[in-house]
Amino acid sequence: NSTSALLHSYLSKEGKYFTKEIRKDQPELIYFYSHTGTVVAVAVTFFYQDGTSDIVTVATINPSAAKVITCFNASWGNLDLESFVDGSKELAYYQLELQGLTINSPIRYQLDDRTPDYDNYILYSNGCGGMEILRCSGATQYAARSSKTSYEKPRNVNTSFRTKRGHVGASGYEEITINTGYYSKEYIYHLRQLLVADVWRVDLDRQNFYGVEVINAQIKLYDEYEDLYYLEITYRTDDQPDMNTFNY
Repeated sequence: NSTSALLHSYLSKEGKYFTKEIRKDQPELIYFYSHTGTVVAVAVTFFYQDGTSDIVTVATINPSAAKVITCFNASWGNLDLESFVDGSKELAYYQLELQGLTINSPIRYQLDDRTPDYDNYILYSNGCGGMEILRCSGATQYAARSSKTSYEKPRNVNTSFRTKRGHVGASGYEEITINTGYYSKEYIYHLRQLLVADVWRVDLDRQNFYGVEVINAQIKLYDEYEDLYYLEITYRTDDQPDMNTFNY
């Protein structure tokens, strides 16, 4: 078997490719598997509002060995896409493809140049063998939770009043609720994997990943009368990072 495959799928449930919103300073990771270890070319097609397009090879990725999964940084800045796009035209969206894979599909991006009030990033396993980064631009909420087991202390024979209750096994933690902000119906449906995925919080300042226990996540998957959707995730996070090798 000489299969080489992209480990992402941005197909809607109708079988059409949808567009992922991304900022120029947003981290983005792409995973692929290569059975032979063949060099893969990263081709980007820029589609402009005037109907024209340009395709250019922006990078080549050399897997470290055969039969391994390779991850590379596909952010706007890391691929230096600013030097390839035609600045005299208005960009509609751009499409990234890995040339040299036997099982492949395009990944389409639309630049989001709105000024964010909040930006948090979540890394999650995507169900295809890879990992994806989700940008959450809605407001963040913080809460404290605790749990304990209570018992009634025995009354002292020399007193006429009941003593206080005692507690054992007390613990506390901070809960964080993040909101994705509004996305397309197709992208929110794509994010249903988050309900069962392994999840990490991305700390861009410290360039670390922190393991996350998702406590509650709900997605309204479909409504004929709405076009935009959001996802709220409540989680608690580890104090120590799981990985600290992230650059974007």
